[in-house]
Amino acid sequence: MIEIEQKYRISNPPLIRQRLLQLGARRIKSGRERNELFDLDGNLRKRKSLLRLRLWGKRDAWLTFKGPRLRGQFKRRLELETMVDYNRAKLILQYLDFKVVARYEKRREAFKLSSCIVALDYLLPKHGWFLEVEGSSRNIRQVAKRLGLQKVDQEERSYPELLKIK
Repeated sequence: MIEIEQKYRISNPPLIRQRLLQLGARRIKSGRERNELFDLDGNLRKRKSLLRLRLWGKRDAWLTFKGPRLRGQFKRRLELETMVDYNRAKLILQYLDFKVVARYEKRREAFKLSSCIVALDYLLPKHGWFLEVEGSSRNIRQVAKRLGLQKVDQEERSYPELLKIK
C-alpha cells in the first residue's frame, strides 16, 4: 500500500486540537509511542528504506516496512504494516541479525477527520510539536486548509532526521 502523508511543525497544539474537535474529528487513540528502527549491515539505509518496530502503550505493537520516498507533492512511499507481539517480533529480528540503529519516542493523539488520520505528536525529549495528516492528496490538502496550516509549516524531515539519527 502506498502511504501518503504530510507533516507540519505546529506552535499551538491546544488550538489545533480544538479546531480538530470543532471540525468533527473523532479521537481514536492517545498515548506514548516507542519506535525502534532496525537494519542489517546498512542494507535498508542504502536502499532508503526502513524497518520499524513500534510499541504503542504497553501492549499494541506493529512491525512496519517503508520503502524509498516516491515523487509527489506529499511524502509518498510503500508501507507494509502488521500487528505483532512486541517481544517475539524483537527476538525474531535479533535472531535474523537485525540491529537497532535508532530509537525515538513521542506522545501521540490520533484523530479521524475527512477520511484522514490526523496525528498530533510531541517528539520526545523536547523536540516540539508536529501534526501528521495521512490520506489521499486531495483530503490532506482539504484538512490542512481547514486547520489553517500553510506550506511554510510543512516539515519534510522524518522524526529520525529531526533527531539527527542516521
